[in-house]
Amino acid sequence: MRNVERWVDGEASNPDAVAKHLAACPACRAHERRLRTLRNGVAAVKQPETIGDARFPAFMEGIRERRDRRPRWSLAWKLIPVAAAILIVLGGSLYTYEYLVVPGPPVVESASTEIEDAAVTTYASNSGVTTVWVVSRDNDVW
Repeated sequence: MRNVERWVDGEASNPDAVAKHLAACPACRAHERRLRTLRNGVAAVKQPETIGDARFPAFMEGIRERRDRRPRWSLAWKLIPVAAAILIVLGGSLYTYEYLVVPGPPVVESASTEIEDAAVTTYASNSGVTTVWVVSRDNDVW
C-alpha cells in the first residue's frame, strides 16, 4: 500500500512495478482511486486569500464598519424591559387606586326615623364629625 501511495504522489522508486501490480490487484486499484479522489478533493479546497500590505487598511476599515454598525432591532430589545416596567407600575397603581383605597368617613346628608312620636336631631362639628340623635316619646335616646 505504501508503494501505491508513493506512486500516486509521483515518488515511487520503481513505478513500472507498481503499475503492473495495480493492473493485477483490485484492492490496490481501489486504494489508488480513493487516494486520487482525496487528492482532487484537497486540491479543490480553496486556499485562504492573503491580504497584501496595500489592501490591509481597506480590509480593517471594513471590519470596523461592520463591528460598529448596530442592528436597528437592538434598540427595540433594550426598550422592551423599560416598557414592561412601566406597564407593571401603571397596573400596580390602578390596582392600588381601585381596590386598596380606604373609603372616607360616611357623610350624613339627611336623617329621619320611622318611629312614631320620635324626633331626630343632628349636630355637625367643625372637624367634619356629624352626630345623629333619635329621641323617643319616653325620652329614650339612641
